[in-house]
Amino acid sequence: MAGALAVAALLTAASPALAFRLGSSLSDAPNAAVCTTTPPTLEATCTETQLQLTPGRDASGGLLAEHFGVLTSWQVASGPASPATAGVRMRLRLLRGSRPVAGTATPYATLPLTEPGIHSFPARLPIEPDDELALDLSVLGSALAAGSAPIAHTEARIGEVGEWVPPLVNASQPITSYLHDTELLLAARIEPDSDRDEYGDTTQDRCPFDPRRHSPCLPDATTPRLTVDYRGGRPSSAAARSS
Repeated sequence: MAGALAVAALLTAASPALAFRLGSSLSDAPNAAVCTTTPPTLEATCTETQLQLTPGRDASGGLLAEHFGVLTSWQVASGPASPATAGVRMRLRLLRGSRPVAGTATPYATLPLTEPGIHSFPARLPIEPDDELALDLSVLGSALAAGSAPIAHTEARIGEVGEWVPPLVNASQPITSYLHDTELLLAARIEPDSDRDEYGDTTQDRCPFDPRRHSPCLPDATTPRLTVDYRGGRPSSAAARSS
């Protein structure tokens, strides 16, 4: 029992008690785009990540994770798309020191081009200290005019975005271009994971202290009892508990 309590205490200490957010605060209006096509080429594929961001424009957890946890949802803020933008598909992935973290990418989602605003997508990705957010994009334009993903904000000295074209695969690659004065309007919610089962304690795990269960914890089947046995002339006690 003492060993189990010690392990639980260590796991709790390694994770924050409450959920927090990474990336942008999403408080700025989208007025710029990233991952632009080059006509007559119809498609552009890119990876984007925020390298620097002015304090106060970032989310409560900053740009780099400081604790173990689970990423349970991610959000982008979008503005009106250019007339030549026919489609934008995107997926969230995690980087560590600009290197892709294996197994930490969501399925691709479609950006609703006719519905500017904040869009949220579910996820379940384990996250470790120093992990950062990145976005893989696939943009479809036209042969005559450029298409792009309208999910950025531009302002003097607000920050810098790193862009890879073609997108990152499984290894570290030099950044293709640096987008100065740019904020990538991307954020994610991170929840604690007390039992390290890769389910967020707040919205995904209904038994956060038992890694074997994500549904509600099982109640005790019987009340603990104490018995005393005098056989052999020496009293002894035993506690019995079943669940």
